[in-house]
Amino acid sequence: MGKKITKNLDLIISEDILGEDFLKKQFNSIVQLLSNFAPWSLLRNADFGQKLAILNSMKNFKEIKHDLLLDNFNNSFGAEAVVEVAGDFRKKGLSVELIKKSKKQKERTPDFKVKLDNKWIYFEITAFRTWPDEISKINQFVFELSARINPACQKHGRFVEVNFNGMIREDAQACVDRIICRVSEMVQSPEEAEIVIDDVRIKILKKEEGYGCLPYIHSIGIPIDEMEAISRKLEKKLGRKQLPKGEYGILLIFTISPFLPDFQLLSERLFEIVNDEPNLSAAVIQHISHQQLNLPVDNAKFKIIHRTEHDNIYNLYNIVISNYNCSNTLDFSDIKKLF
Repeated sequence: MGKKITKNLDLIISEDILGEDFLKKQFNSIVQLLSNFAPWSLLRNADFGQKLAILNSMKNFKEIKHDLLLDNFNNSFGAEAVVEVAGDFRKKGLSVELIKKSKKQKERTPDFKVKLDNKWIYFEITAFRTWPDEISKINQFVFELSARINPACQKHGRFVEVNFNGMIREDAQACVDRIICRVSEMVQSPEEAEIVIDDVRIKILKKEEGYGCLPYIHSIGIPIDEMEAISRKLEKKLGRKQLPKGEYGILLIFTISPFLPDFQLLSERLFEIVNDEPNLSAAVIQHISHQQLNLPVDNAKFKIIHRTEHDNIYNLYNIVISNYNCSNTLDFSDIKKLF
């Protein structure tokens, strides 16, 4: 498993795909992706490398590659989502064609199309990840904490898990200093340990074979209205009319946001938006998580497709919202074949 992970991660920075210079970018979503050394993240990153290699030789991939290389988080994260979804379809053996962007200013095009049972289904992918001020504070906190904890972890073969249980206060620097002092002492002990400093819970664990000693930073507990944000994202995308008329079309919202909305309320709200759009077969919210979520039971408005990857190390959820008012309705059985 370790050799396969390393091989697939190496694919990402190979010269014919993204190249090593790409790692110098500061505001790129893939660089941030690769900086996470948690076990489930390493496996997901390795899968991403495999998908990149699969799509790299395809016609029109250079447009996606251009966005992947941008030192702009929103653009690169959008391209990352296209690779995740289109690459997953190709891994399943489905025919995928990446669609060239139109050069006409007002003409919009979908991202790609997939062939299923002799019919083409067009896909428009939009990525959703929240980065309010509080998350920016956490990122700054995490980067400094990682840089200062790493040397001790590497020296003593330890792995640090950090959980934020609330907001990062203005005196975040003082909190970092206190954590550094305690962790520097704790990593030298052969025993695993757990402490809480200023509402930050820290676990000192033994190094996991093959995953290095970089700290795993996990943040929870920041309030945000994800439901409203996702609803606005869907309405904005539908307003651009990127899916072709008279064809099967799916709009997929790709999210790895750490803040989960009430999926039942969200799906019911999106159902109204989706069923008011005559040119949309279905909408799908795709969520990747290393946690198994308690999701609502399927009903007439939405259905959930859940699968696990790598012996249940991480989960892929697809919340499918069908459009019953569309002339090109897709049966759920067809959608299930895709995901």
